[in-house]
Amino acid sequence: MAEVRIIGGVYKNSKIHFLESEGLRPTPNRLRETLFNWLQFELSDKIVLDLFSGSGALGFEAISRQAKKVTLIEKNQTTYLSLQKNQKNINLKI
Repeated sequence: MAEVRIIGGVYKNSKIHFLESEGLRPTPNRLRETLFNWLQFELSDKIVLDLFSGSGALGFEAISRQAKKVTLIEKNQTTYLSLQKNQKNINLKI
């Protein structure tokens, strides 16, 4: 099992656990940090769609940083179940 951390916001340092699988590449911390620095004043109260969610790092980061709502889309059943488990473990309101 692998993990990444939420790097900012309300849930900062919360761990996201996921099973490694072919094609699953979580967005690296540095890239998420840059992206959310650009979006920091635009994200509050917005609706975010995270297509091909994988680990959920982008969507969970968005909700941690005050997005109004996040929708995660994932076709792999095992990965989807992992997303649900992480949502419950971190107590995310998605």
